[in-house]
Amino acid sequence: GLSPACAVVSTLAGFDRSVAVTVGLHLGLGSRGLIAYGSPQIKERLLPQLATGQRIAAFCATEPGAGSDLTVLQTRLREGSGGLSLTGQKAYVTNGGLAGVLTVVAQSERPADGQRSLALVVVDPKAAGVTVGPEEKKLGLRASSTTPLFFDGVEVAPDAVLGLPSQGSAQLAHILCWGRLLMSAGCVGTARRALELALQHTAERRQFGRPLAAQAVV
Repeated sequence: GLSPACAVVSTLAGFDRSVAVTVGLHLGLGSRGLIAYGSPQIKERLLPQLATGQRIAAFCATEPGAGSDLTVLQTRLREGSGGLSLTGQKAYVTNGGLAGVLTVVAQSERPADGQRSLALVVVDPKAAGVTVGPEEKKLGLRASSTTPLFFDGVEVAPDAVLGLPSQGSAQLAHILCWGRLLMSAGCVGTARRALELALQHTAERRQFGRPLAAQAVV
């Protein structure tokens, strides 16, 4: 559930923020779509491995030209004579270099009427056509993996599309809520630990014959 997951991430964030981000992304954005919208077959195949950590999950939404505005996504899920295929690229994917399961947000194109809608697609990063890019050079959270990902005509099984493409926007909103709550839990855990250390320091550090905490504030 959400509360235990938040408790785990909050606790980890008090010790190592990179580990908290890795686990929080795995539990939230990375796995939530499968849990909420996956078919019984794909759940049976993947959830046990995600639960034990045999596979780490990642969530792929941001693109070089699309951040918060997902209406301009260029990644496409197309239907052809050979079935479904995924083409495009993603940027700043947390857990990208560690992931064993990817949930990819794409524009789904219906050949019959040319209409598009958001779709959530589960992809194996070892599948043909998937390329994991180099790790980003960051100022912090360096133990957290962040990479681009590239998809070149990746074959997608029908049951790898989560829920209904026509409901992709609502499904995405649900998943993003989980991700934001877990990120907030990590921030609370880090802030709590910083406060604990500050209180400890001001209680132990002595100046002018008294602890800092006992000094008068002018």
